[in-house]
Amino acid sequence: TDTSGKANINFTLPDNLTTWQIESIGLTKDTRLGVGYKEITSRKELMLTPLKPRFIIPGDEFSIGAKVYNQTGQDQRFDIRLIDSSFNSEDDLNKSLALKDKESSTIYFNVSAPPDKQDGIHTFTVSAQDNIHEDTVEKTIKIRHNDTYEVVATAGYTKNNKAGEYIFLPDNIIKDKGELTVKTSATLAVFLSDALNYMLTFPLRLQRTNRQQIKHNRNY
Repeated sequence: TDTSGKANINFTLPDNLTTWQIESIGLTKDTRLGVGYKEITSRKELMLTPLKPRFIIPGDEFSIGAKVYNQTGQDQRFDIRLIDSSFNSEDDLNKSLALKDKESSTIYFNVSAPPDKQDGIHTFTVSAQDNIHEDTVEKTIKIRHNDTYEVVATAGYTKNNKAGEYIFLPDNIIKDKGELTVKTSATLAVFLSDALNYMLTFPLRLQRTNRQQIKHNRNY
């Protein structure tokens, strides 16, 4: 430290936009101790945060948002663009946004997901810039199928050599998806598989019940 007890330290922060806590410890020759804490925030002069859904279904119509933070120290007008997008859109993908210093605002782009792209991800890039500053972010959105699975089943028995079972499927099924499972057995035990599995663990279940009852009685 200098004669007034002050010290200047220069250091480089990691490339993380977050809040940091500094702990300063001072110690004199006669072992007097002082501790101080200070928080600082590392941030960009111009920062853009994309706003997007967690997933989309082919054919969805939705909005991609861009929240822009002006921390340049002066009022600015920024050009906000949605570029390199795999979406369809009739909206203007180049917009203008005026922000005062320390002000933030959000712009939305109306887009739709192509119905013919059924798998994978959609990629898009959002950019904000003026004559000096620029922040560009690339994001992805996962594609999910618009599927609701339903189980339809039937069962029966016969002494004949042949038997017919009819499964009625919903009218709105997707014909190229699904499966058919057929199980047969020479005895009626095929209908008792769940019950037999339960009976196999019955002694253990009974022991657990008895132990719980004994513990319950001891509490009284």
